[in-house]
Amino acid sequence: MLDAKFQMHPNGQGLFYSGIVDSMWDSMRFVYDIGSESKRALTSYVESYFLPSLNGRLKLLVLSHLHNDHVNGLPALKSVLIDNVVLPYLFPYERLILASRYVSTTRRKIADWYLRFLASPEKFLLDEMTVQNVSFIGGGTGWRERMSADEGWPSTGDIGERGEESIQPLEFPEHFGEDNLNEGNLLSVNLKPLSEATKEHLLQLESEWLKSLVSNGKVMLSSYDGYIAWNMKMLKGKWLFAFFNHFVPQRQGLDAFRLCVQRKFRTASPMQIMQQLVNNPPSISKLRDCYKSLSNSLKNFNNSSLIMYHGPIMYHGDCRVAVKCGPWCGCPCDCRWYGCHHDCRYSRMLYASHLLTGDVDLNFRYGNIKRYFGNKLQDLYFVQIPHHGAARNWNVNILQDAPNARIWGVSAGIRNKYRHPNTTVGTDIRVAGRCPYWVNEGRPLLLYGYCP
Repeated sequence: MLDAKFQMHPNGQGLFYSGIVDSMWDSMRFVYDIGSESKRALTSYVESYFLPSLNGRLKLLVLSHLHNDHVNGLPALKSVLIDNVVLPYLFPYERLILASRYVSTTRRKIADWYLRFLASPEKFLLDEMTVQNVSFIGGGTGWRERMSADEGWPSTGDIGERGEESIQPLEFPEHFGEDNLNEGNLLSVNLKPLSEATKEHLLQLESEWLKSLVSNGKVMLSSYDGYIAWNMKMLKGKWLFAFFNHFVPQRQGLDAFRLCVQRKFRTASPMQIMQQLVNNPPSISKLRDCYKSLSNSLKNFNNSSLIMYHGPIMYHGDCRVAVKCGPWCGCPCDCRWYGCHHDCRYSRMLYASHLLTGDVDLNFRYGNIKRYFGNKLQDLYFVQIPHHGAARNWNVNILQDAPNARIWGVSAGIRNKYRHPNTTVGTDIRVAGRCPYWVNEGRPLLLYGYCP
């Protein structure tokens, strides 16, 4: 028997999604993003309600991108054994821009742990948390970028990117074989490594610490091609995770920022600057003037978001799903964002997969997303609306491409200053006969499944 529960947690302006898949002999728990602009409330919720349910272990933690409101719950997981962490790879100068963005847009003191995390994500995860393995994902097998190896900044106009025609649709193996299925409940990482030439180039820009971790296998530099699989031995099937992220050539116009930080920190090396910030956090205030010199496109890292698809491949059994829109609601659930109802009773699990989008802009090269996930979009039951329901990140075409996705969840705080979620997004979903649901500080969203 298999039981599954997936939840968008009531964390306000941010994103915190988790899943539990229980088979007869083992369980697999995973998290996609853990952050909120209300960090104190998030930490209290995690410690009071989430950690007691984990039994001290996560099989998989996925960080869609490195914005503070998607990762600032990490310190609350320090006591949890985490087998695998998957996150997008950002170049050192991109992580420096993120640090600049935080102090320039929030006017708040940047947390020391967040500085250390941006300076060296793998070091923070492996040294300060109980993480076993880290996988960085960077833009597919065709992803590359030629940069100045001595300083770590891109050469203007010297960009390689992956066109839509080179993206191969996601394919899962039709049969895994009896030997593989009888191995037990294992989580296996089957992501295609970056080429040796690309890895060598990237490691020239990084610390010696990262080089040693890649050499001993603790850190992987991968493309999004492939999948992660959890083997459900007794059910003769697998729960699969697949990823996609864009290559975002946001490199033009960096000269003014580079010259500014070079003048203020007396070095042009992003890694050396990040280390100075870790050693002397107050010096980060120097970055505010430099950040002003960046164009808006260089300040936006939403499209670095790691999109995650997950769902079952079952070989027998009659599986079913249900939705519960909050601990207080009866059946049928009142799934109103702007008016919608959904029947809470279990229904047959014809479409059971989920698509989690982080803060990605669905208007940015949407054709690449559609081409990669292909007919897997028709298997979706649930879609996370990107970027807290912002209108500029919404593309109504996804409703047609995911025709069986019944539930569309958005995570946004009550009375947030951005006016998320946008009413147009909710109206589009409701007009299409689907259920938009707004998760906020007081409203979680729970989705259940079982196979008898």
